[in-house]
Amino acid sequence: MAKLRSSVYGWKSVWMDLADEAKGEFVEEPSVARVRIPMNPWTVTFEMHSKGKEHSRILLPYDSKGDFEFEIYNRNWIADAQKKFGLQDIIVGYEDFDRDFIIKGNDENKVKKLFAAESLREMIQLQKAVRLSVVKNGALKAFGKVPAGVHILVFEEDEALNSFDRLVSLLELMRASMSQLCELGVATNKDPNFQI
Repeated sequence: MAKLRSSVYGWKSVWMDLADEAKGEFVEEPSVARVRIPMNPWTVTFEMHSKGKEHSRILLPYDSKGDFEFEIYNRNWIADAQKKFGLQDIIVGYEDFDRDFIIKGNDENKVKKLFAAESLREMIQLQKAVRLSVVKNGALKAFGKVPAGVHILVFEEDEALNSFDRLVSLLELMRASMSQLCELGVATNKDPNFQI
């Protein structure tokens, strides 16, 4: 009989199911809960911050080969207003995708190659909301003592992720993103020896 996974019991129940199914671990502290899932050679960490407004993050530290960064998020009226005042986004050449998302990065050619992967674009478009980026350099301070050369792929959402199917789809999005970053030659398949 298939296991019933429901958010009726809250996000914590769904996250514990994810940890169980993905052979990860569920750890709870006073203001944050984490699910750490091995994804050889990396470890993906789902974080739920419950102090104040609930906020979810998915974090995947990786060994970087360079300084590549990107950010993609849903187009909205704020981003459209920012564009009128000079916000530059990268057009990757796929009409629906370019219409629906703001994409930024420090290497336009690599950003275009990253999102040339149809499977990655489809995974992103299936999400109800997207805020995916690479965190590096000074922004890493928030994660403690991060080894040199390690960057973090981050997905963020301003609410609780409480659907098991959505958590699984986001895990696959992180896997596909890392596969593309490795294929681009900006990330390695080496264990970064760092987890959150």
